[in-house]
Amino acid sequence: MLTHRIFISFALLIMVVTGLSSCRQSPFNMDLVETISDQGGGTGTTTWSADKDYLLEGFVFVNDGQILTIEAGTVIRGRTGQGSMASALIVARGGRIIAEGKSDNPIIFTADGDDLEGSVPVEARGLWGGVIILGNATINTETGEDLIEGIPISEPRGIYGGNDDDDNSGILRYVSVRHGGTNIGEGNEINGLTLGGVGRQTIIE
Repeated sequence: MLTHRIFISFALLIMVVTGLSSCRQSPFNMDLVETISDQGGGTGTTTWSADKDYLLEGFVFVNDGQILTIEAGTVIRGRTGQGSMASALIVARGGRIIAEGKSDNPIIFTADGDDLEGSVPVEARGLWGGVIILGNATINTETGEDLIEGIPISEPRGIYGGNDDDDNSGILRYVSVRHGGTNIGEGNEINGLTLGGVGRQTIIE
């Protein structure tokens, strides 16, 4: 049985991606930024390319049946905020993310104030939400499902768990998640990278 919930905090993740910190150093040009928001339709099946930067406004979901592909070298920033103003990228059950960076050209998720040139101290955290991936694998609750921490109870796309331990939520390879982790309420927070009910076919390296 897979674990109920796996949290990889910024503190742990930074050890994985420390070697990537200087690989993608380009100025933050607002003229090349595409703002991404979600009115219920999710991202759609689409590709985010490295020739522009992306700014997440609030919770942005990859819905069931959608595939979000992110090219190596792409920078995604989350709007800074706490509570109801938090931002995050959430792969819902049945959605998939294909984010394959390279050792010398990683994909970077960071806060909107980060120009990648030292404007935000490397140890800063809690500036935005992070990345959440939810799957259909077995979890240890009575119902076999649960609502991931940090998502409002009114949002059904925040449910995870099921009966498919071979579920595939996609690929994260050479991905750096920086300055994430935000409080939604007391005892309710988003970590830099959060996995819930993710199946064994999912690749995170």
